[in-house]
Amino acid sequence: MSTTELTNDTPSSSSASTTPRPSPTMPSTPATAASSEGSTSDAAAPPPPKVGEGVETAPNGMKKIIIGVCAMQRKANSKPMKAIMQKILEYYQDWLSFIIFPEDLIINEPVEKWPLCDCLISFHATDFPLYKAIEYERLRRPYVINDLHRQYDLLDRRKVFRALARAGIAHPRHCVLIRDAEGNGRLFFDIE
Repeated sequence: MSTTELTNDTPSSSSASTTPRPSPTMPSTPATAASSEGSTSDAAAPPPPKVGEGVETAPNGMKKIIIGVCAMQRKANSKPMKAIMQKILEYYQDWLSFIIFPEDLIINEPVEKWPLCDCLISFHATDFPLYKAIEYERLRRPYVINDLHRQYDLLDRRKVFRALARAGIAHPRHCVLIRDAEGNGRLFFDIE
């Protein structure tokens, strides 16, 4: 099992940059976060898998922030995602690195064997096991950029339209047809 890692390969001693970069604070480790919240789980999380030889460090000697991208390869390696990751790396330079979880690992391996990360970005797609990403979040407690549970709402157009209406976002008049297993349908109209 291998992970794809993206780091900034530009030299860190560039004289062109005169603006100071913020030094991000490190999130607590999963074990520290769980013990500080006083949560009592019936079984402790298994030890994390070993990723690489050691811990990468930032210029100040602190541990680098590792951002895990947990998505199907067509999304994780898409041109827009690569552009976002490159922009983040340009700004934070040596403070963080990305790990793209391999699709085979996501689909076939239990979450206990997934690589560790401090921050998680995950996107639902066809054939993506979103429930496993949620299980990983519960087990390792990374900082999650996008709410994984709310991604289920994107699969129900009624919930999407309700959320748009609550937020005051203009959207077209619509109706939604929901079919059951036998093919019988119920029609929901947009009534304003």
